[in-house]
Amino acid sequence: MGHSTQHSPEAPAFAGVFRELVRRWPVVLLVTLAALAAGAVASATNDPSYTAHVRLLITPLPQGDETFLGTSLVRDAGDAGRTASTLASTMDSDEVDRATARRLGGDWTVGSVHGAVDVKPLANANLVEIGARASGAGSASRVATAFAAATLNERWRKIAAELDERMAALDDLSETSADEGGLARDRQILSATRRGGRDPTLSLQGGAPKISEDGLSPAVVMVLALIGGLLLGALAAVGMSRLDRRVRSEQDVLETYPLPVLARVHPDLMLRMAEVLPTLPRQEAAFARLAERIQLAIPRGGTIALASASSGDGRTPCATSIAAAIAAGERTATVLDVELEPAAGEDLVRLVRKARRRANFVLIDGPPLSAGGHAARAAVVADMCLLVVRIGHTDRQDLRRARELLEKTGAKPAGLVLVDAGVGRGAEAQPSNARNNAAPTASADVVAIDR
Repeated sequence: MGHSTQHSPEAPAFAGVFRELVRRWPVVLLVTLAALAAGAVASATNDPSYTAHVRLLITPLPQGDETFLGTSLVRDAGDAGRTASTLASTMDSDEVDRATARRLGGDWTVGSVHGAVDVKPLANANLVEIGARASGAGSASRVATAFAAATLNERWRKIAAELDERMAALDDLSETSADEGGLARDRQILSATRRGGRDPTLSLQGGAPKISEDGLSPAVVMVLALIGGLLLGALAAVGMSRLDRRVRSEQDVLETYPLPVLARVHPDLMLRMAEVLPTLPRQEAAFARLAERIQLAIPRGGTIALASASSGDGRTPCATSIAAAIAAGERTATVLDVELEPAAGEDLVRLVRKARRRANFVLIDGPPLSAGGHAARAAVVADMCLLVVRIGHTDRQDLRRARELLEKTGAKPAGLVLVDAGVGRGAEAQPSNARNNAAPTASADVVAIDR
């Protein structure tokens, strides 16, 4: 007899994931739409926020300066970052917040100013940055400018008083000190600084504050929602497929148990036992072709075991339909419906022999292979075994265990009978292609069955 078997190559993992995404596209779509809706709501309800940035430039006194001893003028700490950090810590004060609130007026308080303004030193630079947050760009700019002005004014108010005290102390020393020239020079410097009316070590840098919009724009939010929705939808689809252990396609079946596909039938094509006995109904092409191949493989007649991994896979209707297809010709066929028990092996052999005396072909319809090791005895006793798998029903783990059980007993099925609701009435088997789920055609999977 000629042989023609087709085995599906192992598909890459991503191919299986892609199939699940295509199969469960409504889940992906619904999750994505939900994410987009959430993004739209968040964008619509989220009030915009802006931050205005202004910088204060530090011009520190030398470390060895003695003229301004006892004043709060910024002195070089030996490192620009440390100098700026020390100054930033002194700027975070209730006095500055209170002065800023007075400048802003309205509902501004010390607490609201403190919550809206952030002062931080810039790394490795003699700069301190003031960031002010508000619901509008203009408001943020106004707060940042007011805080910077309040900082400079409050510092100068304190420094001016310190300069006055320092000059008074020098005046007292000049009456008793022999270094009148040095004291006079220092007093002149202090006096000139006092008349300048501002802190010479700290000044506002640049022009208008720089404004930045906080958070994400609505367009960015929607793009992120789309990406997140697609990702979550894909994860949900893959997760559902992992929880659903049923084989969902011919590809799933062949990946689990690569066998030749002998027939693809629709559940509506399968005959009930009661339909066979009174009259012989019209035979469908799929079962007629399968019956023909069985008779070519076993020309003198024999036993065919119909096995399935799970209950409800369509094993009994398939057995009945095959028997009816054989009986439509010149041969006789009968279905032996048995429920095997663990110790019923000898009884099965006896029943098969008795049935063979009355019919050319005996189709053994036993329990599903998931019932245990004894369920495989029919496949061992029979001349041929056909494995019935129902797409959308057969448990993938049951099919895997059925394969292990049959391989352990040495009974290799001749091929698969796929019960698939997606195959139309009267459709015959088509060439098996693990990488292509094409529509059924009239060509057959195999030209002969390997016993």
